[in-house]
Amino acid sequence: REDREMRTWSDASGKFKVQAKFYSAGAENVKLLTADDRKIDVPIAKLCEADKEYLRSVFKAKGIRASF
Repeated sequence: REDREMRTWSDASGKFKVQAKFYSAGAENVKLLTADDRKIDVPIAKLCEADKEYLRSVFKAKGIRASF
């Protein structure tokens, strides 16, 4: 649960967008920390490809193989 940069996360449709930091991830969801310290869970499958790629890089840095 390292501090990451605040970034815009969005779903594949582009309708959902949120400014947040990566907080943690499980097998199916990513937990994001918003600017007002709320934690929200987002299904990884619904994220846009750029956000999935960002998560893959986070996982790779931690030595975790991403399955999405």
